[in-house]
Amino acid sequence: MKPVDLVWYEGALRPAGEAGPALDDRGFLYGEGAFETIRLADSRPYRLVAHLDRLRVTLADLEIPWSYPESEVGQGFRDLAVRHGLAEGVGRILVSAGPRGADPPWAAPSRSFTWLTVGPLPAPPPEGGVPVVISVLPQLPASPTSRHKSLAYLERVHVRREAHRRGAWEAVRLTPEGYLAEGAMSNLFWGVGGILRTPMLDLGVLPGVTRQAIGEAVRHLGVTLVEGHFTPTELALAEEAFLTNAVAGLVPIARLGDWIPARVPGPLCEQLRRAEAAALQAFRSGPGGA
Repeated sequence: MKPVDLVWYEGALRPAGEAGPALDDRGFLYGEGAFETIRLADSRPYRLVAHLDRLRVTLADLEIPWSYPESEVGQGFRDLAVRHGLAEGVGRILVSAGPRGADPPWAAPSRSFTWLTVGPLPAPPPEGGVPVVISVLPQLPASPTSRHKSLAYLERVHVRREAHRRGAWEAVRLTPEGYLAEGAMSNLFWGVGGILRTPMLDLGVLPGVTRQAIGEAVRHLGVTLVEGHFTPTELALAEEAFLTNAVAGLVPIARLGDWIPARVPGPLCEQLRRAEAAALQAFRSGPGGA
C-alpha cells in the first residue's frame, strides 16, 4: 500500500477506499457537515487551535456533535504528512453528520464522522498580484452557509468558477445592500492613508483564521484596522488591497474590476507579509519543529 492511499478516519490511518462516506451519509445527502483547510509546515498543522475553534463553532451551529481533542487531530495530521513525505503541504479536516438512519432530515444528528487528508501545496498566486472581479452572486448575511465552512459549499464554488470565467483569480461578493463582503475563498483588506480596512463579520463574512491573525499582527505593528460596512466606491479610494487565505497567505490585488491600486503589493501588505512569514518560520522552529 502506498502512503498516498491513506487517510485518517475516525482515529486511525486507513486505505482511502475503505473510508468513504456511505450513500445515506447526511453530509453526502444534504451537505450537513463542515471542513477546515489547514497549512502544513514541518509536517504539522499551522494554527490548528484557531481552525478547530472555528470548526467547533460551526458544528455547534449545525447541531452536529464532535469531541476530538486538538492533540489527537494534530497527531493524525502529522502521521499522515510523514507517511506522505510532506514537510510542507495542505491538510483538510472534514466532519459529516453521519448516516441518516430512521430520523427525518430535520432531526439533529446523534453523532458525527471525521476524516483527515493531506496533499501538496498548490501553486502560489502570481507575485505581481492577482486580478479580482465583483461577483454577480450576492452574499446573504443571514444564510448559515455564508459565515461557515460547511459542506454545502456550492455557492462558493460557483463564485470561484465565475472568477475564472472572467479571467480573475477571485471574485468578491456584495450584500444585497451593496456592501463589500468577501471572496469565495478569501477575506478582503485594503489600505487608505496607512489605515487598514476590512468588512465586518456581520455581513456574513467567514471569520478567517488568517484574517484573525492579521488583526493580531496590526496591533503589534501599530497599524490601525477598521472593520465596517464599505461600498466598492469607498474601496476605489484605496492605495492598496489584498486577500487572505490560510493556504495562500496574503495575496496582493493587482486589479479589482476597473480599479487599479497605486502599489502592488502596497506597504501595509508588505509589512504584514513579513510578519506572517516570521510567524510561520517561528512555528517551524518551535516545539516539534525541525
